[in-house]
Amino acid sequence: MKIIILSDHTQDKIKESENNRERVFQELLSKRRNKIEDKLNHRKELKLKISQDFSNKKYIHGFYNILRIVVNYLTPNPKKPVKSLYSENEIIWKSGNIGENNVIDTLNKQLSNEWTAIKGYRNNKGEVDLLLICPYGIISMEIKYINGHISCNGDTWWKDKFDKYGNLVESNIKIGDKNGRSPSQQVNEVTNALEQFLKTRSINRHIYRMVIFSHKSSLMNKIHNQTVDYIATIKNINIYKFLSKKNNMLDENEIEKIVTLIKKDHEFHNNN
Repeated sequence: MKIIILSDHTQDKIKESENNRERVFQELLSKRRNKIEDKLNHRKELKLKISQDFSNKKYIHGFYNILRIVVNYLTPNPKKPVKSLYSENEIIWKSGNIGENNVIDTLNKQLSNEWTAIKGYRNNKGEVDLLLICPYGIISMEIKYINGHISCNGDTWWKDKFDKYGNLVESNIKIGDKNGRSPSQQVNEVTNALEQFLKTRSINRHIYRMVIFSHKSSLMNKIHNQTVDYIATIKNINIYKFLSKKNNMLDENEIEKIVTLIKKDHEFHNNN
């Protein structure tokens, strides 16, 4: 499988978050160094004052500065700062990145070089995790790294969470992005826009929509009225089996044209 990376939003966010944590940590280190330096400079000034006081027979003043320098020595240095742990968003992004890579690794073992995988395509409706283009058709894939028993009814998705002993911990936990869109809404909105764009360029093809759950403990539960073509976990994903019943063949020229158009459309929306 050939892989084209148009953007890696998740990895970019992880790197940005890591850089921010490192920046804050370095700022705290710098403040600590400055405070220690100020303390040492103050000690030197006090030593000089004590020497001058006793030279000028200002004994009371000298003893007072001796007390001040004792306090200076006894005052502990500021504690060394600790770099902050991963933020909640960073944990989510790292998990998402693991999930996407898990799916790509799995597909790479299943699919031949006839397949082209495009990662990170974006248009005005958002970003889709993976596009697959091959002689059998075009696939748009939303990947979710979710641990739990997953259900959906139309565009409403939720999960039930169990502990390692199989006991139900939480139920009916909504699955959605920061804008409240479910996995099917995410992939459908972006894919609808891509389909319309390709039609304006004389590519009148249905793009199959898929939602793949990439956590090793993801399990499908109740699926009703699904609005995407295919739902699977990473353990039972089988693209060939799904496409074997389709009759939407693309020739080599069409594939090349579609890949080129997707790149151009992504570039247009990424720069606007």
